[in-house]
Amino acid sequence: MSLLTVNQIAAAGAARKPAFASHAYPALLRYAPLYTDAARHTANVEPCMLAAIVERETGGRNIFQIGMPHSDGCGVGLTQITYGVDWTHPDAPTYSGYSESLLDPLTNLTVAAVVFLQPLLAEFAGSHLDAFAGFNEGDSAVRRALARGVDPDSTTTGGDYGISVFRSWINFTADALGVNVDWASYRR
Repeated sequence: MSLLTVNQIAAAGAARKPAFASHAYPALLRYAPLYTDAARHTANVEPCMLAAIVERETGGRNIFQIGMPHSDGCGVGLTQITYGVDWTHPDAPTYSGYSESLLDPLTNLTVAAVVFLQPLLAEFAGSHLDAFAGFNEGDSAVRRALARGVDPDSTTTGGDYGISVFRSWINFTADALGVNVDWASYRR
């Protein structure tokens, strides 16, 4: 198996947009076709990026945040969408422009890809880490952190959301491409 740098894997992933295929993650693998379907609605979102977000947010369980009332502030679905959720029907929250509930896995992944991740990847085109941090805390928080010269990840959930999703995305992409990652040469 070839050994590629993180940058080489990122470039190959962007060019090929491989399907998520990590059999070591059966809870994530069951949604593999949906990551691909949702990513098709965008220019830069890759299926393995969505899988990495799902891994971090819910581990592949389509849940409401445990213990939170079903209302504003409660994350919804595989990617735990909180911003802009319509809670008119608390057991089937929706997102403007989408007819299905955010509890529907494909709808949830599509909203995550189209409404949130695609704009973040465009805004922070030079840094996947910043884009992934923005998925967790919003683009304005990332811009404020960058303006202060602070790592945007420092204020994400666990202080490592961006790097956690980044590492999973690279590992998932490498797995899908059938290559190994040279993490030893990676410098953040």
